[in-house]
Amino acid sequence: MHKLLLSLMIALKLSFVPTTTAAEFHGVSLSYITGEVDADRLKAHADSQMVPERLVYGIAWMETRSGITGNKARGQGIVDSLGVHHCREIGRMQLNPCINWQRLLKDYRCSLRRIKASYDDNVYCGIKNMLRLNLKYGGWRYVPLHYNGAAIYQDGVESYLGHIVMKELS
Repeated sequence: MHKLLLSLMIALKLSFVPTTTAAEFHGVSLSYITGEVDADRLKAHADSQMVPERLVYGIAWMETRSGITGNKARGQGIVDSLGVHHCREIGRMQLNPCINWQRLLKDYRCSLRRIKASYDDNVYCGIKNMLRLNLKYGGWRYVPLHYNGAAIYQDGVESYLGHIVMKELS
C-alpha cells in the first residue's frame, strides 16, 4: 500500500516531504550516512522502482555529490574544438539532453522539458535508466559502468558504497 501511494505521489508530481522523522539506519539519518541532503527522496524513488537504494546513492553521489544544488546542476558535456559545450548533462542525475529519454525509456515523464524542470522527474528517469541498464547488461553490478561509460566511474561508485558501509558499521 505504501509503495502504491508513493508511486501515485511521484506520478502526480507531488513533492515527497519526509515526516518529522527522516529515514534512519540504526537511529542515524540517511543524510548523515550518505552525505546526500536528499537521501530520503532518493530512497523513495529507488524503492518505488525496486532499484537497490545504495546503487542510487552511489550514482547520485558520482553525478552531483551531495545533491545540494538540487536539479540545477549542469555537467560539462561535450566540448568541441572551439571550446563550446554541447549536450551539457541536466539535473541531479545528470541526464544527457541529446538523448531522447522519453523514447528510450518509453515514459512520458522523461521528456526533456520535464527532466529539466523537475527534480523528481529527473531522479525518476535516472533510476528508470538504471533499471534499463540492469536488464540490458544482466546485473546491478554493471549499471555504474554503463550509466557513465568509464571504469573510473565504476570504481568511484564502489568506493563511495564502501564509505557508506563503513559509516553504518561505526
